[in-house]
Amino acid sequence: EPVPGCDGTGVSGKDYCAEKKNNLFISGNNGNPSSSFPLGLCEGDCDNDGDCADGLVCFERSGMDVVPGCAGLGVYGKDY
Repeated sequence: EPVPGCDGTGVSGKDYCAEKKNNLFISGNNGNPSSSFPLGLCEGDCDNDGDCADGLVCFERSGMDVVPGCAGLGVYGKDY
């Protein structure tokens, strides 16, 4: 099975260390509070990639879509 955060297929029967997934949480919305922006990994609510820290993109989801690399369900209608 795939190892979160890793590329390749690995070796059957072997275990690999992986990054722990961050829980989803709302830090800000529509630029408020400004101190919450740019948003970090698994933080929302973003409206575009510019709301996110360098190297991150805004995952605009529909309903309760799973956010890649993050744990938890988050808030309905919010993007991370």
